Amino acid sequence: MMLPALAGAATTLRGARGVVVALALAALALAAPIAVLVVAPLLLGLPHVAASARIVLGDRGLVRHARTVLVALGPLALIAVGRAHATWSGGAAPWLELGLAGLALLATALVAAGGWARRLGVAGVVVAVTALALRWPGPAMLGLLHGHNLVALGLLVACARDRRGAGLIVVVVGLVLAAIGLGLLDHALGDGRLAGLSLEGAAAVLAPGAGAAWGPRIVVGYALLQLVHYAAWLGWLAPPPAPGLGLRWRWQLVLAAPLPLLVLGGVAPTLVTRDAYLALAFVHVWWELVAVVDRLAGARRSHVTIRP
Repeated sequence: MMLPALAGAATTLRGARGVVVALALAALALAAPIAVLVVAPLLLGLPHVAASARIVLGDRGLVRHARTVLVALGPLALIAVGRAHATWSGGAAPWLELGLAGLALLATALVAAGGWARRLGVAGVVVAVTALALRWPGPAMLGLLHGHNLVALGLLVACARDRRGAGLIVVVVGLVLAAIGLGLLDHALGDGRLAGLSLEGAAAVLAPGAGAAWGPRIVVGYALLQLVHYAAWLGWLAPPPAPGLGLRWRWQLVLAAPLPLLVLGGVAPTLVTRDAYLALAFVHVWWELVAVVDRLAGARRSHVTIRP
């Protein structure tokens, strides 16, 4: 058994390593935000979706009961079909996706393992948020696009045994985002173009109407949170232990999973490949929110191990 002093030192070391990684990701997002937005999804997108699925739905994952998966599966499968159809033929219907997702999250809250009062309270919040999202579907989807990068950080703090290490990571990321928002790092923002995408073009999608000053800052903040999101699922939130699957499995996945996207990128334009991945992979965001709602309504604690 590790002595308390040694355990505290180990926790501090892990937290310090996480801070170093977070600062390195911040430097990358500041120097080359467009490269991050174009390349990171192609290289790390599929591995992080697989890691997220394993942490959320796998053996000893965050979602512990089959009934939760069963009630959410139908609506989320329909969302996947709708996104696949929209990717190839256009005609996306955000109101339909938001309604189906709200149904999945409502069902998740009602079948969770907590008491009735807790479940009904969470269900009420889900209904209220869904109603607001259906009233303003465009802003809701944009907010979800930005906000989903915070899910992994929230789970990191809520589920980690190493609360100190998780807290250090979140504080550092928050301070960097505040500095970006206040304009303190404007002089360090990279403005390169890649695969036809520029900082202004990205701002038109990620921050429509934000203006010449705020648009680039929001893009860089999004790039940073996207990198942190990938780091959380692939590194800081360790996959549930399983026989024969460990660090080697994780790196094999990281190296092999991008190959289909890279091959497709050699045939189709890079941005088309990236956008197709982002559209189809977005379904995993709803599964992450299923885990969040299940945890809030279930009143039980699941632990994950941080490995910065």
